[in-house]
Amino acid sequence: MKRFLILSLVAIGALAGYAAATALPGQDTEDKGPTPATITAPEVRVAPPVVEEPPVDHQLILDLVRQHRRTASDHWRQALADAVYRESVEAGADPLLVAAIVARESSFQSRVVSRAGAVGLMQIRPFVAEDVAQRNAYPWEGDTTLHSPEHNVRLGITYYQELIERFDGDEAIALTAYNRGPSIVSQELRGGEFQANRYSREVIDLYERLRAERESKADNS
Repeated sequence: MKRFLILSLVAIGALAGYAAATALPGQDTEDKGPTPATITAPEVRVAPPVVEEPPVDHQLILDLVRQHRRTASDHWRQALADAVYRESVEAGADPLLVAAIVARESSFQSRVVSRAGAVGLMQIRPFVAEDVAQRNAYPWEGDTTLHSPEHNVRLGITYYQELIERFDGDEAIALTAYNRGPSIVSQELRGGEFQANRYSREVIDLYERLRAERESKADNS
């Protein structure tokens, strides 16, 4: 009887050892219920980049450049519009007025030279441009400086602003002086013979048309 009891205990111990040995590695043999579901991180959605519309004035200038430079590359037309817009803003001038002057003077041709020797977008004569550059500490490397759209527009705007100040803010007189020369206009004013010329009227007419387009776009935005 005692021997039978001992054999039974040995058999039970062997069965327990076998169960422990056959359990999967790292697996608890105790039943703890179903395995929890895997938690998935929420999907992160990246917002698309915000594309800002160009300023209305810049777009109007670019449209004007395209009208005058139909065969130029898009890259070059963009560069011309950028120069006129950026230099105008930095100088505190109305970009649309500057664009009207450039359109009338050179049709946005940066390397054109007139019979009177005026050069570039705003058709400045080199001796005038050099004087403006020296008085305002602008870069000047000879006549070729005027072939750069940025330098040409900067010098032309500064010169025009000096004429506006000289002639008490009168745009028609300042534009005529820009076209014909301030000495001639001053002489005509002293003699009571001054009349705004066709050039000044055409610039102002174009400027007013561009301003009307600006206001229309602003109302529709």
